[in-house]
Amino acid sequence: MQSVLRYLSAFAGLLFLALGLMFLIAPASQTARFALLPSSNTGLSTLRGDLAGLFLGMALFALLGAIRGIGRYLAIPATFLVFIILDD
Repeated sequence: MQSVLRYLSAFAGLLFLALGLMFLIAPASQTARFALLPSSNTGLSTLRGDLAGLFLGMALFALLGAIRGIGRYLAIPATFLVFIILDD
């Protein structure tokens, strides 16, 4: 059971890593997927900085929790996701 949870955590970490890299490299291609409408280059820079940093940070802690097998690391991306979901 523990190895299944580690694989799920690693999968989530890789998903967050892919999203973070996509926002870092090509934020304009991700705007339709997330229903975001940047008004100018400044908006794209904000997407690149904020969302890339968010997803890369979540990837770091999810992968760290999967590799080391310490569940406390997984509380950080879970907390971020709760804040994203509850944000109105």
